[in-house]
Amino acid sequence: MDVHGYYQGLLDKFTRCGLESGFTIPSPILRLTPLNPPNAVWYVLDLVDGHLSLKADISSGNSNGFAESLGIEYGELEILIYPREQIRISDPWNIKRSQVEVAYLCTDVNSDRTRLLLAFHYDFSVDDSTQEPAEKHPLFHATLTHNPIQLGGVLQQRNVDTTRMEGVPEVRLPTAHMSLPSVLMSVAADHFLPAQFESFLRSVRDARLYPTMANDLFKKRMEKQKHRMRSCAWYADLPAVAAW
Repeated sequence: MDVHGYYQGLLDKFTRCGLESGFTIPSPILRLTPLNPPNAVWYVLDLVDGHLSLKADISSGNSNGFAESLGIEYGELEILIYPREQIRISDPWNIKRSQVEVAYLCTDVNSDRTRLLLAFHYDFSVDDSTQEPAEKHPLFHATLTHNPIQLGGVLQQRNVDTTRMEGVPEVRLPTAHMSLPSVLMSVAADHFLPAQFESFLRSVRDARLYPTMANDLFKKRMEKQKHRMRSCAWYADLPAVAAW
C-alpha cells in the first residue's frame, strides 16, 4: 500500500481546491520517518515544513465575509495546520497516535499587527501497554489553548499577539476521531467554495483509504454499545469490558 502517495495526493487535492477557493497555499510535502529503524513497523507522519498555511485576503465586501466578522477594513487571515501522527504503513494499516494543531491568525494591514484568534489541537493517543488514554483525557478530543505545543514557536517567531486567547482555560472537548484527513475535510467544509468542497469530498470518498485505530480495548467497548454511544466509554479507568 502506497501510504505516502495516498496522503500526498490528499494534500495536493486539498491545495488545489483551496487555491480555487481564493486561498494562497504553498505546496505541502509529506514526510514519513521510521521509528526504530532498520526494522521499523511504525512511522511518524508530518510535513517537511512543519505546518500547512492557508492565507486569504480580508477586505470589505469580499465574499468570504472575514472583514465584517473580524471588524477589519483590510488585512489577511491565515490558517495554520500542524499534523504529527504515528501510523503503520503495512497491512493492517493502523494509526496509534495523532495530534493535529490548528491556529487562526489575523493580520491588520493598517496596524501591521497579527493576532491569534483561535488555537486548538485534536488528540488521539493511548498507552502502549494498557491501551488507555491519559488520565482524565477522552480518547479522541480537541483542546482549546493559547499556547499551541508545536505551533507555539511559529507564533513567537512572528511576534503574534496571543492576548485574545490567554484568558481561555485549556478545555478538552470529546470529539470524533479527527486525524489529518478529517481535519482537512473540516477546514475545507468551513472555508472552501461549495464546488471545491464537493470536489475534495469526492476525492476522499473515492480513495476509501483510512487507517484504522490500533486500540483493541476501545473497539471491544464500542462493540458492547452498538445501539448507543456513552461518553464514559471515551475515558480510562472503567470497569472490565465484560461488566458492560
